Amino acid sequence: MPLRLIALGLALMLGAPATHADSPVGAWTSISCELRPLDQHVTREITIGEDGTWSGAFAFFAGPGCDTPFMTFHATGPWADVGANPAVQGAISANFTISAAEISVHHEGAAGFLNSGPCGAEPWAPGMRQDVTATGCAPIGMGFPVTEHELVLVRDNLLFFGARPNDGSGLSAPETRPTALQIPLIRSR
Repeated sequence: MPLRLIALGLALMLGAPATHADSPVGAWTSISCELRPLDQHVTREITIGEDGTWSGAFAFFAGPGCDTPFMTFHATGPWADVGANPAVQGAISANFTISAAEISVHHEGAAGFLNSGPCGAEPWAPGMRQDVTATGCAPIGMGFPVTEHELVLVRDNLLFFGARPNDGSGLSAPETRPTALQIPLIRSR
């Protein structure tokens, strides 16, 4: 698979035309464990609907290899294609609003982290899933609703979102919209 990704990256840089449908609508999943800014390890499962809604599960792990579950962030809300994005040929600018959010805790360390500030209505413990829409979650720096201003590209059954900022900040304003791509998701069958 790495050679295919390298070839795809070269095709993107050279402006090769898309060979499959360009629509991000569908179900997508991580190809492998992903390293994110601030040494976070994550897998993603995202569904984008034709009806203008999306949902996602972002599973965070303690350590590389994604072998020790830490916590999972579940999000839903509306999304909108807001036009072509000039940063990457064939990409669109899209806004994804998180209008509802829940967190599942899988590890004692995650419970301690979430208990360090206002987050949810009840104290956290491993095995717990809690809606944080109304309360927000200070330890992860999120209140709801929040809109992420994204860069999206579909090529060869791969869905690319924009690269996350290295400082761990979000994409909460149009001027923070990414100009580079991160590791893709693959279309689920």
